[in-house]
Amino acid sequence: MKSVTADKHRIKVSHPDKLLFPQDRITKSDLISYYKEISPYLIPFLKDRPLTIQRFPDGIEEEGFFQQHAFAYFPTWFPTIKLPKKEGDVMEHMLCQDVGSLLYLVNQGMITPHRWLSTIQQPNLASLLVVDIDPPPNQFHLARKGAKKINTLFKKKNLTSFIMTSGSQGLHIVIPIKPELSFDECRAYVKNTIQPLVKDEPEHFTLEIRKEHRGDRVYLDIMRNTYGHTAVAPYAVRAIPGAPIAAPLEWDEVDDDELYSQKYTVKNIPYRLKCLSELWENFNQSAQQSINPS
Repeated sequence: MKSVTADKHRIKVSHPDKLLFPQDRITKSDLISYYKEISPYLIPFLKDRPLTIQRFPDGIEEEGFFQQHAFAYFPTWFPTIKLPKKEGDVMEHMLCQDVGSLLYLVNQGMITPHRWLSTIQQPNLASLLVVDIDPPPNQFHLARKGAKKINTLFKKKNLTSFIMTSGSQGLHIVIPIKPELSFDECRAYVKNTIQPLVKDEPEHFTLEIRKEHRGDRVYLDIMRNTYGHTAVAPYAVRAIPGAPIAAPLEWDEVDDDELYSQKYTVKNIPYRLKCLSELWENFNQSAQQSINPS
């Protein structure tokens, strides 16, 4: 059994040679190495935000599952918080506050961390807005087009937005804001902001939740802007062959015809960060943005 030391915690890595991505020969040890290397970039996006994690203990070719709550066997040092569910009950949620808690989850078979759009300090108030741009197959060019138009719509509201690949099929627009409004207010605000795009190009873009009614249109998913819902974290690995990641981009990269959602992977993102270490450099400053729902 291999072990790794992180933030004074020694984590015994079980089955380090287990192939989690068999086609790519990526082992659990490889994944732990990736998350340890990327942790200075990733953890600021996870800290103080409850998690839902996607676990594949036997690799991505076997059935995985989502986990929201901390299990009783987690070590006493692992950070958790109890928060109310919509139904009124309480759940003990996992947190990822440092590299130790991150690597502990990876050792548990976590491939992908998804984080809340609010923090533990003010869980009922959104501090992130997300538009998940989900194109049908072979329509990624429309996702790029929609992202640029949505960015323009938010700019008209004097809001700075950030763009990343989802690592799966599409793109995510992320807008950090002051935690001042409820999720219902924020979701309505996002809908009203992007509605002109749907109105102007109904043949290309839709807010239709039901997949069977979308046809070949790009789905603009705003439903993540809801209490307790999550969005994939920047730099998170997706459980897809090739081990693609949710990769932050500069807005001018969206103009690249060769961009696609799975372009960046655990193998090429470290080099990218060495070349572009200032990605999303104004993200923290933008967290002071306020929105006017009226």
